[in-house]
Amino acid sequence: MMPISAPRPRLVVLVVASLLLVAGILVATRDTERTVNAVFPRTVGLYEGSDVRIMGVNVGEVRSISPRGTSVLVSMTYDARYTLPADAKAVIVAPSVIADRFVQLTPSYRGGAALPDHATLGVRSTGVPIELDQTFDATNRFLGALGPDGANRDGALSRLLGVGADLLEGQGAPLRGALRDVADATETFADGSADASRTVQNLSEVTGTLADYDDDVRSFTEELATVSSTLADDSADISTLLRTLATGLGEVESFVRDNRVTLARDVSGLRDVADTLVSEKAALAEVVDLLPLGFTNLVETYDAPAGSVRTRANFTEIARAIDKVVCAAVEKSAGDGAKPVCDVLTRLIDGLPIIRDGLDLPGGS
Repeated sequence: MMPISAPRPRLVVLVVASLLLVAGILVATRDTERTVNAVFPRTVGLYEGSDVRIMGVNVGEVRSISPRGTSVLVSMTYDARYTLPADAKAVIVAPSVIADRFVQLTPSYRGGAALPDHATLGVRSTGVPIELDQTFDATNRFLGALGPDGANRDGALSRLLGVGADLLEGQGAPLRGALRDVADATETFADGSADASRTVQNLSEVTGTLADYDDDVRSFTEELATVSSTLADDSADISTLLRTLATGLGEVESFVRDNRVTLARDVSGLRDVADTLVSEKAALAEVVDLLPLGFTNLVETYDAPAGSVRTRANFTEIARAIDKVVCAAVEKSAGDGAKPVCDVLTRLIDGLPIIRDGLDLPGGS
């Protein structure tokens, strides 16, 4: 039997080592890169190897660009150290008109669900810049719409520009002042944005309250509409009433103006009467209490069968009451000098026979 040559084991070892190296490279690559696919409506100016950025920082590159019907599938890889949010978007950015474009992944990750590896972003999650030829085409259509085949077919645009020039002629300073005032007002509004926000919030609360009481508000509105309708139906009567009231108020005003002095005097006298009533409040209360009893006694003095009045007059109390009233009046007018007069009057009344012995009326009992 022939012996096994030595190179064959070395070849096996070399193959195994190569496979392990490739596997290690693949694993290392897989652990250091992630893949994301994005579907764009077009990819003008984007190529394989173009940058992939997050917040302007280069984190990867475009691996492949594959047309698919009316859209283009772009496969990109980015550094696995970075995480994308689950709602990430891909936008093709054109730094200038002729420079190569790059893909911007946005927004940056701030927590929450993350975009998985090998995820695909649909057309609604991608964006492309407006192309220069599209801008030129839109500008051309706009100018054509304003030209002789469009709005200026009958010279309307020319007349408008002429009128505008006439209106603005010599108005540079006022126009500049108006623009400055608008800028100041805008700045003031910006400075008061917090107050404006609170105002909007308060309005929101008021609106919410009205919504909570919607039935009551609707009922109130209906009642108000009913009242308004009633007033409208009776507008003629209301007008007559207001005219009559105006006439009456005019007559009252005329009466007050013509009798101002008399009214002032009467009001002053009424005040004196009111002061007197207040000072004699106790006496008035006593009169009110005793008046019913007095009337009752007066009725009972009449003897119907005999056809006569039967009573005994108490002249002593009457005379003494007269004495007190007269003395009070004299003292109010003469002061302390009236005391001798009151003393004499008291002695005279006390000395009267009617006071001393009393008096019986005919038929009295």
